[in-house]
Amino acid sequence: MDKKTLIQQIEEARNSRVITYITSDRQGPINARVAMDIIPVISKQLQTIGKTENIDLFLYSAGGDTMVPWRLVSMVREYCDKFSVIAPYKAHSAATMIALGADEIVMSDLSELSPIDPSTANVFNPQDPQNPQNKIPISVEDVMA
Repeated sequence: MDKKTLIQQIEEARNSRVITYITSDRQGPINARVAMDIIPVISKQLQTIGKTENIDLFLYSAGGDTMVPWRLVSMVREYCDKFSVIAPYKAHSAATMIALGADEIVMSDLSELSPIDPSTANVFNPQDPQNPQNKIPISVEDVMA
């Protein structure tokens, strides 16, 4: 069964519109995390869907930028009466924050939420040895004035 058919089945079973947000949990240069660049992508999807009663966000992520959840959840809520997150497996860190912003979290026996581990990155952070273009984030607990 293809992805489109599965999404349609979820929409029919839950009387909702489904948006998927799946990131990678691979280490190294080929990884994808919760990041601000998803905001215009989700915005375009929401504009296509329009105002509707129920929106389900199918979410899988090991986490990422902790500034994204508030922006993403606030934006989705503008388009629906009820916002749910479907977390079939990992919804860690920033993804946990997204899930906690929903009216409902749908989980299975394999689903995982996690503690929030906010970190910060700027030009002064050390370079990532696996990908020198990236900076290694530092835990906010380690930042001192």
